[in-house]
Amino acid sequence: MVTKKKRRRQLARQKWERQQARRALRRQRARRRAIIASAVAGVLAVGAGGYGIFALVSDDSPASASPTPTSTPARSPSPSASRSASASPSPSSTPTATAAAAAAPRPTKPGECVYVPYDGPNQKSFGLPASSAPRTDAVATITTNRGTITVDLLGEDASCAVHSFTFLANKGAFDNTPCTGLAVEPARARYLECGDVTGSGDGGPGYVFGNENDDRRQYDAGWLVLADGENRNGSRFYITYGESSRFDHRVTAFGKVRTGLDVVREVARGGLAPGSDDNGVGRPATSIVIKDVKVTTK
Repeated sequence: MVTKKKRRRQLARQKWERQQARRALRRQRARRRAIIASAVAGVLAVGAGGYGIFALVSDDSPASASPTPTSTPARSPSPSASRSASASPSPSSTPTATAAAAAAPRPTKPGECVYVPYDGPNQKSFGLPASSAPRTDAVATITTNRGTITVDLLGEDASCAVHSFTFLANKGAFDNTPCTGLAVEPARARYLECGDVTGSGDGGPGYVFGNENDDRRQYDAGWLVLADGENRNGSRFYITYGESSRFDHRVTAFGKVRTGLDVVREVARGGLAPGSDDNGVGRPATSIVIKDVKVTTK
């Protein structure tokens, strides 16, 4: 007989697997678009080459084959024709090639970070952080429309994650972005998901980086952990609000809430938006928007 606790674990695992499958499908579609774009470009190149050969052959024709000039006076093109001739060509509808996000290498030493560019779907680039991260603790002040959350950032234990978070905060990447996810009963973890710089719910900052400080699977209330994990971290993060939150994949813990956890719990009490519940995970019914994030060193 399957116990209630075991069933919850199964449902949470299935939820995570579905999320990963959806992301893999999006990456697969991006690769397919890139292949089609390359094929179209190749066909156009071959066509252009064939036209060039035809033009060269035509130029070798005898001069007598040229049409005899007529005495009809040349007419100036109409204004509309001139505008059409000088107009810029319409943008190409050929999709931009994108690459699937591969797992980024973990830091070989604390403070030595590798941020891998990722030009996949739902990405908004702000450049790349420097590869050398200061191993210093800091404090983040996250101002939302529901109140302020202050967080102690663990620069000593998760220097690359804190460095990335600080880089994006200084760029204004989190400004006016909604928190797009919430986990409630019966999900195994209890968290509010924020940090999607695109607001789509599955976006990122145009790069990924590896895990740090990911030995734990069980977290109590008030932890900041990176949402994607598995060495594909971006900008999205979870704020845990339950007394026992367990993740089935390895996540990087990079901060601990000092004040403002009541803001997160207020949103959690509002539950999930109608139609978004997937085994306890969905969009929060209570809207919460990050207005800005400020990071100061201790």
